Amino acid sequence: MELLRNSVLINFIIVFFSTGYYNSLFSATEAIPHDFSITTRVDIQDPIIRSAIYYWGAYIHSRYIDSIQSDNWIDCESGEKSEDILDSWLPKGVESTQRLKALILSAEKKTEFVSIRTLWFNTDTNILLPDPVAITNIDIVMNNTVCEGICNPLLRTTSQWKTRGVRGIKYIVKPEYKINYKAAERMMAFCDSLTALYDVADIENCTFIITSTADELAYLCGLEYFASPPKGLAYPNSKTLLSALDNEWYPHEMAHIVFRQFSNTHRFLYEGISVFTGGSIYDSYRRLVSKAYSTINDKDKRLSLTDIIENPVQHSLLYYALGGIVINRIYENSGASAVK
Repeated sequence: MELLRNSVLINFIIVFFSTGYYNSLFSATEAIPHDFSITTRVDIQDPIIRSAIYYWGAYIHSRYIDSIQSDNWIDCESGEKSEDILDSWLPKGVESTQRLKALILSAEKKTEFVSIRTLWFNTDTNILLPDPVAITNIDIVMNNTVCEGICNPLLRTTSQWKTRGVRGIKYIVKPEYKINYKAAERMMAFCDSLTALYDVADIENCTFIITSTADELAYLCGLEYFASPPKGLAYPNSKTLLSALDNEWYPHEMAHIVFRQFSNTHRFLYEGISVFTGGSIYDSYRRLVSKAYSTINDKDKRLSLTDIIENPVQHSLLYYALGGIVINRIYENSGASAVK
């Protein structure tokens, strides 16, 4: 019932504020992309908030353009550059964002930040109510009215958690969590086996963050709501892995870290490598393929490979299984070196 009430409330907010009941943002002379709407709660007359909204608006705009990558994310503690933490959560590029809208719900001043809460949703002319994707709550680092960067929430939300090292892996866990060192060593042994077989770089300085639920995982990344939060997530560039399985073992996501040098290849193949070597959540590769075969119906049989690749969410089981099958076939025909 609570979930139902929340969904109704979110849809009410979308409908109400996406029909014109929001502030006019900036004058026509101000060169800011108008890719978002804003509620009347936001005090854009305040120069600090106005500056933060302007800065965040430029990031929103970057989501709609394939060629623009935001480089404004920072570690709030050190001030060093950080990766775009939302890039694994929100659609990106012209084709993926055709129905995506952003609505800024609030912007609140703190000591050194402005916290901006944004509702992201898809619109569809065939559906009465829009489809909520996410609610993000992100801090913009401020020096008076000057914006210094977008704060990486993952680094802040886990700053008080404890760390434990197991060879090349640094586990970050809640203070009350007790590390299972046997499972952690098994995870490291898995990494060693892959790096040896496929002749890729050893795992060093990898961060493994353990959470107990998918919603908690999303929260650590700055999302108060996400339509379908994952059980695991990998950021290959920073060698960071998040798990909602509440343990030290997650071979699929760790495989993404091991094969991080291929992270810019097509997602179908990149996921396929991780499925073939690490399975998917609780399923081994062979069990996942067996599950995919057993669930195929007559409608699925009419799908082309293009249909599956272009709709990974709608056909997720087939997408992951077929990706693994492709990599398996390459491995069987030409060996480990061909997989690279």
